Amino acid sequence: SPTLEAPPLLELRNVTKSFGAVAALSSANLVLESGSIHALVGENGAGKSTLVKIVAGLYERDSGDFYFRGEHVDFRSTAKANAAGIVLIYQEPTLFPDLSVSENIFVGRQPYGRFGRIDRAAMRRATRELTDRLGVKIDPDRIVRGFSIADQQVLEIAKAISRDARVLVMDEPTAALSGVEVDRLMAIARSLRDEGRGILFISHRFDEVFALCDTITVMRDGAFVSSDPIGAVTEDEIIRRMVGRSID
Repeated sequence: SPTLEAPPLLELRNVTKSFGAVAALSSANLVLESGSIHALVGENGAGKSTLVKIVAGLYERDSGDFYFRGEHVDFRSTAKANAAGIVLIYQEPTLFPDLSVSENIFVGRQPYGRFGRIDRAAMRRATRELTDRLGVKIDPDRIVRGFSIADQQVLEIAKAISRDARVLVMDEPTAALSGVEVDRLMAIARSLRDEGRGILFISHRFDEVFALCDTITVMRDGAFVSSDPIGAVTEDEIIRRMVGRSID
């Protein structure tokens, strides 16, 4: 019997969003598959950040369809999107500086042991397992104050994985990172992809996009332009589509 193909992890069809008289999205389309790192590119004002905020539950769309794992969804808050398994990894994460690494990862859902006490040993163990899975050495007991942005992002990713996030949205995640930190983030992204998660990677750095991503979607003026396997397009073609004319 023919096997039914799994639906895409996430799909937007003809999504629109206006702010007063300004149409931020006139027709956004996106298909993110499991086990994929999908680049979303476009000039400033192309609608990328509005699309991301709809995916993450920060904005509600005006019209169009949003499917998550084959189900028609309306995330009216980031909490609802998070609970479903969609997490936005910010350029500059907002962690609790006076808490430890493990406390930040399990904030609001600490495991309790006997006598109703927080099971700190379980938190440490789980944190070590998470950071080992991501290939990163971070002491679970270290206080987060003073962490580099790169290490804060790793913590946010570990927190997302601990909640079994299926979709991680990385919006210009490398903007404040050094070369070594970018390489580490890419290695983490590939390991998440290999676990069957989907990553939406927004970047204007084409070297990173072409090194990391398997699919690339172009937006222009709030609308979908194209989506292709990364090997089927060149940088020049992508730039032409982004700006809507050939570049001399």
